[in-house]
Amino acid sequence: MHNSLSMNAWLFSLLLIGFSCRKQEVKSSCDHSSSSFQSIFQSMILNEHTDEVFFDTEIHEYSFVLLEDKEVCEIGYQSQPAISSGLYLIEIIDSTTGTTIYDGSHNFSSSETSFVTPTSTINSPFSAPVVSMIDLQSGVTYTLRRTILLDNANGQFINLIGRVARKGEMSFPYTEGTMTITSANFYQVNPSGGGSLLNYAVPYIDLIFTE
Repeated sequence: MHNSLSMNAWLFSLLLIGFSCRKQEVKSSCDHSSSSFQSIFQSMILNEHTDEVFFDTEIHEYSFVLLEDKEVCEIGYQSQPAISSGLYLIEIIDSTTGTTIYDGSHNFSSSETSFVTPTSTINSPFSAPVVSMIDLQSGVTYTLRRTILLDNANGQFINLIGRVARKGEMSFPYTEGTMTITSANFYQVNPSGGGSLLNYAVPYIDLIFTE
């Protein structure tokens, strides 16, 4: 009788563990069909900004703040056809401390926005990149940066351009959902390559959060 009760208790514990894991699986999802950034970009286009490919600078970046803590599970971008096999360096930087909390080199489709799982050598015990979920805190200003050097873009400035939303008079900040974009910038890695273009547009670099 005692053994039977113990067995039942053991089976019940397994069921509880399985149910708990199942709940966790259901709760955590990474869906790039919509995002706060996509909503911001779409709202800009609906409000007289143009959706175009522009700015032949090695660095495209924007700064943002979140209303709540989030975990980045995917990053979305679109490359240029002539460098479709090239790697873009994607970084997320704590703008207050200057600390790089994520960097990873990624290849993106040139025909549409494609999404990659964050992989980085930061905090990795190995020299090779490993999957690296990115935890972001509410109220902290972060900079999301996309870099491709001219040398890695076949030496052609036209290959540095990227998708942006822009108009003559930009109106920062832009807010939708949990994200507020506070500023944007376009410039060369080497300052001698030219000055920065501050707040001329918002580059299309998508962040997908775990929900």
